[in-house]
This record gives sequence, structure tokens and C-alpha cells, in this order.
Amino acid sequence: MAPGHSDEPAGDSAVYGVVPFEERLGVALAAAARALGTRYRTSLARLQLTYPQFQVMQVLWEDGSLMVGTLADRLALDISTISPLLKRLETRGLVSRRRDPRDERRVVITPTPQGLELRREEEAILRQVSLATRLTPAQERDLVRQLKRLTRLLEQ
Repeated sequence: MAPGHSDEPAGDSAVYGVVPFEERLGVALAAAARALGTRYRTSLARLQLTYPQFQVMQVLWEDGSLMVGTLADRLALDISTISPLLKRLETRGLVSRRRDPRDERRVVITPTPQGLELRREEEAILRQVSLATRLTPAQERDLVRQLKRLTRLLEQ
């Protein structure tokens, strides 16, 4: 353990030393995210979807039609980031975009029948990626809970 660093939770009197680069939280999270993205890329290749596109489809499979802003919020993405994803998915015939008749400023995204067909592959892809982590289901759920808590704390 690095000098001045302990396993105790942070408190007012906690003193942190500089930990080696490889042991820093941000570095570990970035590396894990890259590795997870690579694993998804491999699993999604046959569907010709990127991981962000797959995430969009998963939310739409769960929720059905959504406003672009709501979809962006669910994915924790900016609208400027999600818009090109949606255009590519629409070009492939996987989603449709239409103006909300009650408010023309809003765009509603809906999975097409072709987009809904891809859901048949979802479970197998999630299983492949989950098995690659070598975590038990309980460990995976615990890690997700910890990461959600970390996100909440960092967003305060």
C-alpha cells in the first residue's frame, strides 16, 4: 500500500498520498471500460452494431418509443452524441425518427420491426460478455451497485 493511503473510507482527517499510476481509480475504470468495449465489439460484429448502438437498442427494447432527450438521459449521453448514433440506426432501418405531433420540437425514436428482431440476439451477447468477465452473477451485481454509487457520489 502506498504511504499515506489506507483502505479506510475518506473522511475529513484522511490524508492521501500519490498512488502509483496503475493503481489509480480513473486509470482502472478507463482500462476496464476499454476492455469491455472490445469484448462487446467482438460479440456484436455479426450484428454490425457498435456497443453504443447496441445500448440504444437495448433501452428501446425495454421502453419502446422514447423522446431523444429521454433516451439520452437513460444512456447518460449528450444529445449531440446520441444524434449521430440514431441517424446510423435509422439508415440501417433499425429505428424510426418522427416528430411528436403534440410538440414538433420533440423527436420520438421507435424501434422498427427489423430493429425488434435483433432482440433475439441480446441474451446471447450479454451472456458472452458476462462469461468473459469471469465474475459470478452476484459479483457482477455487486460491482454494478458499487459503480452506480460511485457515479452518484461523483455527480454531487
